[in-house]
Amino acid sequence: MRVIGLFALALVFALGLSGGAEASCLRKGGDKGALKEAELRPETNDSVTLLYWLEGVSVCMIRVPIPDGYEMIDTSISGQPVWGIVKQIDRSVFQYTKNPGHMGMDHFAVKVCAKKRFSTSGCTHIQYNMNSIKGKQGQVG
Repeated sequence: MRVIGLFALALVFALGLSGGAEASCLRKGGDKGALKEAELRPETNDSVTLLYWLEGVSVCMIRVPIPDGYEMIDTSISGQPVWGIVKQIDRSVFQYTKNPGHMGMDHFAVKVCAKKRFSTSGCTHIQYNMNSIKGKQGQVG
């Protein structure tokens, strides 16, 4: 039973990060699920807003990478969505699950704290705007 659960999680993770032929979880602009390292500068206590499209899926796995030269100190959920739930899977992976039948915009926030080598530490606040739409084949996630 545990193997089936792990397989299901791996399948959801693969669809969430790489997209599928008929269903996908994509960052606007085609970037498939990852915050570009160049956009993340925790030592400046910056804020970043990202838009994701959930097309025909209910779950989206999002990985927050730490740029080279940084050491991750902490990550946490700083705001839950209204129309779904977000869970922290590990230090850099978050899982957003929309409520059944929900279509449209939802959002949640994550706080990522890191230290730049030989420099100061700080936190980046990331707001994820999640837009749920019908899939290409008309399926609803």
